[in-house]
Amino acid sequence: MSRLSPSRLTIVVTSGGDGVARAGCLESLQRQRGRPFEVLTTSDGSLESLRTAIRNAKTQLVLVLGEALEAQPGLAEAHLSAHEALAVPALVAGPIDIQIEGAPHALALWEREAARRRRVRLEQATELQPADFLLTNVSMPREAMLATDPMRASTPRLSGIELASRFEQRGIRLSGCPAAGASTSYRFGFRESADRIRRDGADCVRLALAEPALLPSLPIAEFDGTDTLVNAARRVLLATRLPPTGLAATARFLNDRAPEIVHSVLLWQGVRAAAGSETWRELTRGPLILMYHAFARPGEQRSRFVVTPARLALQLRLIRLLGRRLLPLEDLITAWTEHRLPPPQSVAITIDDGYVDNLTVALPILRRFAAPATIFAVTGALGARNDWDSGGELLARSLLSYSDLPMLAGTQIEIGAHSRSHPVLTKLKPKTAMLEISGSKADLEAALGRAVSTFAYPHGRANDLVRGLVREAGFSVACGIASGTNGPATPLFALRRVEVDGRHSLFQFVLTLWLGDPQLGSQLVTTVKRRLKLRGRQS
Repeated sequence: MSRLSPSRLTIVVTSGGDGVARAGCLESLQRQRGRPFEVLTTSDGSLESLRTAIRNAKTQLVLVLGEALEAQPGLAEAHLSAHEALAVPALVAGPIDIQIEGAPHALALWEREAARRRRVRLEQATELQPADFLLTNVSMPREAMLATDPMRASTPRLSGIELASRFEQRGIRLSGCPAAGASTSYRFGFRESADRIRRDGADCVRLALAEPALLPSLPIAEFDGTDTLVNAARRVLLATRLPPTGLAATARFLNDRAPEIVHSVLLWQGVRAAAGSETWRELTRGPLILMYHAFARPGEQRSRFVVTPARLALQLRLIRLLGRRLLPLEDLITAWTEHRLPPPQSVAITIDDGYVDNLTVALPILRRFAAPATIFAVTGALGARNDWDSGGELLARSLLSYSDLPMLAGTQIEIGAHSRSHPVLTKLKPKTAMLEISGSKADLEAALGRAVSTFAYPHGRANDLVRGLVREAGFSVACGIASGTNGPATPLFALRRVEVDGRHSLFQFVLTLWLGDPQLGSQLVTTVKRRLKLRGRQS
């Protein structure tokens, strides 16, 4: 597409059937400052009507504005200036502030908070994600919109995400313009809001099934986020199958996260209504990556980082009994990169550092259960001992040697890189960090005679710079230590893993598999014990 130098703009006001709102929107456009622009209106709220209006526009740029919005005086000029400053084809979004009319309910509060967070992202992010876009207060090159395949989404929120995803796939930049502000009044009651959110959930399923490449950008791409308490509350409330009125009543007893939780439950209720049972399980039971370190030798006691052979065998047996499928990490990565959902409740095993006991203790047990695993090796310490765990329980523990690596070949064990000396990469200069990262890859590839594509951050520490270096070094994915399950929206260079604590009971291990967070499982066990002890004293 040729370089843009727009001089005029067409604003397309989309109809929602509210004549009073449309009049208010058009009146706000009369107060605009700056260069002239044209105004067109759609005959209805359909996407086809919008495309027809854009086709009739006679300018290079079009700005889509929902009739419920009131444009701030500088909105049109801000959109024009943003495109001129970018000087490349772009999809530009402006913020929308929400004022709640009447008594606020949980979903109205969620909408207002979501709008506030979106404004912050528009102000701070240099590159936006498709999820940041709505099909209102958004401008684009006219020809780019007309060249886009007809969209399938039926709601403004999902239409914006779908449009942004299609633009991104074509290399068109996604950008924000904080100065292009607009506002709207939120007039919907709880029940009407709930119905709209459920429709969004059902629409997400239809979009994902029709075009799987869109799934990572959709709000259903990740069932479990990073907040494990919210995750647990969502699962419990979905299991109760409460109607909207029941959720409204429940919200009064939740903490300040109630708006977020109730919105999420309603969205996933819509997903469940539209998805088949297998798709539902794939979406809500995402893969879990377990993280081990060392395994107890004869006479050695278990500890946080040391799991006994008997406990490892019981854990693998439990995984099988609970219907979980053990998969190689590489299989999960392949599924995500091919825009497929891995089998529900999949489990991948990873082992950090590369100790001798991985071969002598763990490997026979892994073989017995046909359990694949990935060992992340510290290449500069192979054949030596752990010298980085100062004062820790793994200090001076013997590591595999390079001659051990071929013995692991053909045993469903993959070898990944874990740096050369296990430093905190975020504390190193970029050049030194790159030597640690790319050097470990080169060391392993020379020893194994094949490509090494997986990396684990030493100490779990990474930032944008380090993640960029890992990508630049040629790795396909990288694992951290943040707990949780993984889904299509999980960044491939920030995969979550769940630490397996050698001190935990089997019950805690089961809770870890269910909740995706060993700490939350421990908290639940502690709470139950306290309440049982208190009840015993009272009796």
